[in-house]
Amino acid sequence: MDAVMDCGALLAGASNRRAAEYLLPLLDAQRFQGVCFFQEDEGWTVLNTHGQALPRHSSPIAEREAFVIFDEARCRGADLQLRGQAVGLLTLGLGMCKDKLMQAAGRLRLLGRGQSLHMVGTPEVSAKIADTTGRTQLTFLQVLQWVMHNTVQATLHGVPEWSRQGLHFAATKDAPERAMQAEVLELAQFYGEGRKQLSIPDVVRQRSALYGSSHLVHDGAAAEEECERELEEEEEEEEEVEREVPRVQARAEDDWHYPSAMRISDPAGLSAVTTVLGLKACIDLLHPSGVQSVDWSADINCTVIFAQTIARSQQSGSGLNEYMRPVNWILAYPNGKALLVSEREADAFLELGWASGSVTANLPSASGSSQASAPVLVNLCYAAAGFDADAQPRLALLVSHRAAAQAAESPQRLGSARRALNLGVHEIVSLQLLNGHASFGGQQFGRLCRMVGGRREAARELVSMRGKQSLFAHSNLELACD
Repeated sequence: MDAVMDCGALLAGASNRRAAEYLLPLLDAQRFQGVCFFQEDEGWTVLNTHGQALPRHSSPIAEREAFVIFDEARCRGADLQLRGQAVGLLTLGLGMCKDKLMQAAGRLRLLGRGQSLHMVGTPEVSAKIADTTGRTQLTFLQVLQWVMHNTVQATLHGVPEWSRQGLHFAATKDAPERAMQAEVLELAQFYGEGRKQLSIPDVVRQRSALYGSSHLVHDGAAAEEECERELEEEEEEEEEVEREVPRVQARAEDDWHYPSAMRISDPAGLSAVTTVLGLKACIDLLHPSGVQSVDWSADINCTVIFAQTIARSQQSGSGLNEYMRPVNWILAYPNGKALLVSEREADAFLELGWASGSVTANLPSASGSSQASAPVLVNLCYAAAGFDADAQPRLALLVSHRAAAQAAESPQRLGSARRALNLGVHEIVSLQLLNGHASFGGQQFGRLCRMVGGRREAARELVSMRGKQSLFAHSNLELACD
């Protein structure tokens, strides 16, 4: 023998260490260099012939050179490398079913391909096998017949409870208000009907009369357990993917005279060099248009490049909501208005902000008024964090070379320029909501309630088009809708 698989729990009451110490002097010293067993606090351990116990990963003795003890818990899932011609001893226990036997036998990874197995049980187990099979001379065939008999009986024993729970689940899956069950307190309700034998169809028929008569379930009687799990995963995927995102061609992004944005105090002044849309006009491009009912801020604008990804073509009537750009970069003007820009435009503004005198000719003059009107390029995450903390946003860039140079010479001017980020709570909440955020706190939540109150479907659509459906349930956004 090379290993014992004690799935019958014949070693119950004795520790694995004690069993290993008992077996060690009985083993062939030329064949085995120790005993490998599992200890609760230390994991797999190897006890050598000198009585020294070391963790398996640090012991010089490999498991193939030791006698292995698989206790009942380790008969499922443990994976040790035994020699190719190993012989295992499997113990049988009362009422053993197929899965337990197969799992224990599976500890011999090469069973039938060089490795072999013996089975042993108590006299009581042998008597049970003989009574079930009608044979006094027991072989592996009789053991397997007895195990399958136990499996069938165990399955039949669980059918009433299985049918009760399964039908109750089917009846309440989409109606949680029906999940509450009447409390059973009277003895007559527990024992009044007594016990009687019924066929499985009769049991299911009786339960169906109480639960689920108006519901349908998926029937896969011919599918094995593994196939059923795969079908369930496919069904979940089908439920999650409600519609297919249409395939569209990428649109070209045309550069415009970016320095012009530094010379104005309001995004509307860019109409001479590029098209600027109000946020509500951008929202009108979404389909379906239920999100138009949200009380969006009128002080938020975006460039046509930012909005063109959701502009539908004449041939396509379907919405392109999933292609809407995330709100990352904002040009914030001192008058409290904001301009949403694309990543390409943000890169251009960063280049201008850090450029040398090569762009000075197109920049405003070095006057105090010019600095006061210069916009600030900031990321939405930092703008929101600065608003929550009532502090200056981090990584804000004053998009004016002259103003930035003057601010570097005078820290007070830099602070004044950064404080020019006059975005209000309405603007911050609008931008976060457009980005699919579902968590809002403080004064933001109060503004959110006024924006989406009574507009649950619009709020759900906003988080869905950003792929954040799972964040909506039990969120601040859902609470604000009510």
